[in-house]
Amino acid sequence: MKRYLKYAAMFAATIGLGSVLTSCQDDFSETPVGSVTQEPKATMEPNISILDLKKTCWLDDVNYIFGMENKEDAPFVPLGTREDGTHYIIAGRVISSDEQSNVYKSLIIQDETAAIALSINRYNLYQNYRIGQEVVLDVTGMYVGKYNGLLQIGYPSWYANGNTWNASFMSPELFAEHNELNGWPDASKIDTLVVNSFSDLPSGPEGLMKWQSQLVRFNNVEFTDGGKEPFGVYQSSGTNRAITDVDGTCYLTDFDHLPPRYVECAGFKKVASDKTAYAKACRIQMDNQDVVSGQIIVQKQ
Repeated sequence: MKRYLKYAAMFAATIGLGSVLTSCQDDFSETPVGSVTQEPKATMEPNISILDLKKTCWLDDVNYIFGMENKEDAPFVPLGTREDGTHYIIAGRVISSDEQSNVYKSLIIQDETAAIALSINRYNLYQNYRIGQEVVLDVTGMYVGKYNGLLQIGYPSWYANGNTWNASFMSPELFAEHNELNGWPDASKIDTLVVNSFSDLPSGPEGLMKWQSQLVRFNNVEFTDGGKEPFGVYQSSGTNRAITDVDGTCYLTDFDHLPPRYVECAGFKKVASDKTAYAKACRIQMDNQDVVSGQIIVQKQ
């Protein structure tokens, strides 16, 4: 059933970036935009699904730009054409909004097969790209890759600490050159995926390609500090809140590779007293039932 839920969480926020919900608040300057008085009609026709595009550009690396050599002085190589010489053209409806500053410089579109994030160096994207707006995008000549495990369309940025390229913010001008709006926004055509238990989450690259960046409603969950701590801290650089489901499942970061600002899963003491030993035990089970994204795993308590 298709439905848009105002408070649904983006799957990328939980499986691509860890098992916490993050809220950021700040005072952002607005970008002046013109109003649309006539219904927009795209001239481009999509010829590939979002899922198939992701399959084409997917690598298991945590950071990369598809088609580029992994060295700092490598020439920039945007996505080329398909085998028949035509451009890669996708279409999808907007499922994200930065109106409340919670989706930072990113626009996420969804079709019937998957969703993909577009990293754009601009605030107030919601003013032009409303929830449910269909966007047609010519991806040929753009850059596709990963940023910390999240596959997105962006622009090459050299990550010195990791000695690799990643997909960071593209310029608004580059994005404008490659996209067209099609029709009026229609939020009723957005599909919200429903998860009743963390055990329902898919595993492996196929599952990540389909679910990453999707709009998801998690049923039967609670904040571990619910009623004690506010969801976010005003004007903070980031606030982390862990969630658990009714089955006692929790998201847990591999402690051998704990990224900055990530937090332990609530109830950790119930499963182990030694972080290193528990991390090793988790890795043994990665090929079985656990969901893996980079160093992020889902593990039963």
